[in-house]
Amino acid sequence: NPGSNASDDGDIDILDASVDNPTRKELVAAIRSLNEDEKVELLALVWVGRGDFSAEEWDDALATASDRHNGREAKYLLGIPLLGDYIEEGLE
Repeated sequence: NPGSNASDDGDIDILDASVDNPTRKELVAAIRSLNEDEKVELLALVWVGRGDFSAEEWDDALATASDRHNGREAKYLLGIPLLGDYIEEGLE
C-alpha cells in the first residue's frame, strides 16, 4: 500500500467505513443505545471539540444540539472524519 506505514497496516480494517465493518456496527449500536439527553450531550461535546463552540459556550452547544437532534446522530457522527479526536478535545 503506497504511503502506508507497515507498523499499522494491520489496523487498516478499522478505518474501513463500509456499512458491514464490525467496528462501525458496534459504534452505531453504542450511539443508538444512548438516551436522548446523552445523544444531545455527545453532539455538543463533538462540536466543542471541533471548535464550533468554546467550553464556555457549553449551554449554547447543548441548546443547539437539542434543537438539531433528529434521531440520525449515529449517521451524522460517523460522517465526521476526526470524530475520535473531537471527542477527546471536547473532554479536555
